[in-house]
Amino acid sequence: MLLIVGIVIVLVSVAGGYLMAGGHMILLLQPSEFIIIGGAAAGSMMISTPPKVLAKLLKQCQGTLKPGLAQQDFADLLQMMYQLFRMAQQTGIMALEPHFENPHQSAILAKFPKFLSRHHSLAFLSDSIKVIIVGGMQAHDLDALMEEDLQVHHEDEKSPAAALTKVADALPGLGIVAAVLGIVITMQAIDGPPEEIGHHVGAALVGTFLGILM
Repeated sequence: MLLIVGIVIVLVSVAGGYLMAGGHMILLLQPSEFIIIGGAAAGSMMISTPPKVLAKLLKQCQGTLKPGLAQQDFADLLQMMYQLFRMAQQTGIMALEPHFENPHQSAILAKFPKFLSRHHSLAFLSDSIKVIIVGGMQAHDLDALMEEDLQVHHEDEKSPAAALTKVADALPGLGIVAAVLGIVITMQAIDGPPEEIGHHVGAALVGTFLGILM
């Protein structure tokens, strides 16, 4: 929700200030500039980004429109962990093995479908519990292993954002590309009436504006 609200505030502020200064919105509607900047940005991302990261980027973009974790999710997690560790305390750590061999059939884990739907969280917990079941690892070594596992996961999850940031950093340059092409068109019409020349120059400057704003 905050994502949508923030985008609306930005657009309303920019457009409102432009209109207050006497501008006309119709002058900002330059489809050719959108095609040049948007197409070049999309092509650049496809060139420089592996397909796996592109797929993850689309998934994360969809995720920004969904609600995040709520307080109840953390309460459910604590309840689930209590039941698992209580079982381990009463019947031994080996009692947890069947629960993580087939989590969806587990009498405990099946009570928490939202946790089971978070595949990365389930994989992290399962891997950590299986290491404990195998045994032979000191507590501080297990802690370091879990930290490393989390670090790898975090780096992997940040790869789409890093790819998007690179393209975003290039957008002002792509806006200049669109503006230069607009100036080329202006030079073709340099012997035309002032209104036509002004229109072409305005369209070229819209390219720079869009590149910086985007």
